[in-house]
Amino acid sequence: MLRKVILILGCTVLFSFLTGSTGVYLSNLSQECFNCLCYVSTNCDTSHECTGGYCGPFNISRVYWVDAGKVTLPDDDPERNHAWEDCARDFGCSKRIIAGYLSKFGQVSHTFNNQAMFIVP
Repeated sequence: MLRKVILILGCTVLFSFLTGSTGVYLSNLSQECFNCLCYVSTNCDTSHECTGGYCGPFNISRVYWVDAGKVTLPDDDPERNHAWEDCARDFGCSKRIIAGYLSKFGQVSHTFNNQAMFIVP
């Protein structure tokens, strides 16, 4: 679901590329950006459980979680059956899922006035 969302943010998004296998570092993926994503996903309902295979305030699917790098709560095992659901339902952990996904798959495009537009294919 989030793959098809095009995020045009009012703030300028600065990107720095890190060396190694860590992907793209999103230097100012701000709280406002997360709030916007959360709002359009579930009206930022932090008590949202799982519905139709989508969990948490950002409506994260298992496939999205896997693509993001199997982010888990501290001391959890990504191979545990419900690790993805527990992380997706936790606001802080779900933000790390989104950051992982965007650092892996995000692309930068610039608009006519040189504002950054972050596109998720």
